[in-house]
Amino acid sequence: MLRALVERGIRPDLVLGCSVGALNGAAYAADPTLAGIERLEDLWLRLAGPDVMPSASRLPSTLQLARRGEALHDNAGLRELIERILRATRFDELKVPFQCVATQLDPPAERWFSTGPLHEAILASAALPAVFPIVELNGHHYLDGGIAADIPFLRAAHLGAETIYVLQVGTLARPWQEPRRPIDVAIQSHWLSRRLRYDRDLAELDPRCELGVEPGSLPRVRP
Repeated sequence: MLRALVERGIRPDLVLGCSVGALNGAAYAADPTLAGIERLEDLWLRLAGPDVMPSASRLPSTLQLARRGEALHDNAGLRELIERILRATRFDELKVPFQCVATQLDPPAERWFSTGPLHEAILASAALPAVFPIVELNGHHYLDGGIAADIPFLRAAHLGAETIYVLQVGTLARPWQEPRRPIDVAIQSHWLSRRLRYDRDLAELDPRCELGVEPGSLPRVRP
């Protein structure tokens, strides 16, 4: 999707990122060129799951979910990936203005980062619940930004955007299916909450804003 935009000469005035989109968005904001996209693509294609989610236990993930602790994995692998992809370490080093969102726990809030250290903000934005640990920054605790603002086009509109491109790696067009396992209910409930938030935000969007949503594909999630 990023390649398609670059090839058509579309360069944004602002990039917003959520969760893994915070990492991809920051990388794009650092080098919004075809060469930058090719470097990002090469890094992702070389990546293996254990590089980002190394497990300290030999137990299956389904059993690890029941053990003590807040997450299945530490975030050392994710931190290393962020450092590998991003040479810039601060927001003001990026070529295009960039913001990312995380979910603040204390008190609950949609927290946007746009200044200061970049890597820690992305680590907080991508702290997938139960997968990666809660991130503490400046006395507050954060989880994945997708909890608070999964597809934050309203944020873009409030910041003055008139044309908005949404590049989503999943899909909102997920019909409810008869669940066979508890994990099926959890996953489908997550998709349902995303869809409801998207529909509500869409109803609030200023009709003068042009919104283009590039559809992703349905991820095949293994238990």
